[in-house]
This record gives sequence, structure tokens and C-alpha cells, in this order.
Amino acid sequence: MLRDGGATYHLAGGDPAVVKAGAAVSVTGYAAGTVSSCAQGTGFRVQSAVPATPVSLRARVNNKFVTAEEAGAKALIANRDTVGGSWERFDLIDQ
Repeated sequence: MLRDGGATYHLAGGDPAVVKAGAAVSVTGYAAGTVSSCAQGTGFRVQSAVPATPVSLRARVNNKFVTAEEAGAKALIANRDTVGGSWERFDLIDQ
């Protein structure tokens, strides 16, 4: 399942090693209507899928790592000396 802009899509096709539940991926393809009789949402035919690359961001101004506190509910801020958790890791999806 993919949720984007309020719409729900059922992904069909693509490499199963990349397109799997819980994975962060960048997909290209097209809306395909119904892809299965038991699928929820609009069908989306995957033409290519690239796994996201985890990255950390370091600010040039103070050499500290950027963090997304409260699961990104607050503004991003560079105030960490080390990468200690998921708050300092981001998914690079378009390379």
C-alpha cells in the first residue's frame, strides 16, 4: 500500500526485494485501476523502484547534525553532536 496526497494505492509489480511492506522506496509507474480483486485502493503498476538511502545531515554553520524532533512535528534544527537515533536519519529517495 502507498499513501500519497490522500489517495491510497495498491502497488503491483516491481522487485519484491525492494517493494515490500515497511520499505522506504521511490517508485515510478502509473495508476492502473484494479490490479487484484482483493486489493484496497487504486492499482499502481510499478515500473521501477529504488530503495531509499538513509542519510544524516550536518549543518555547515555549526557542524552539528540535523534532527527532526517529535517525529518531525517540530522544525528541523541542527543541534546534535552525534547521530544517535532515527531523529537524525533521513531517507534519500531521489538520487
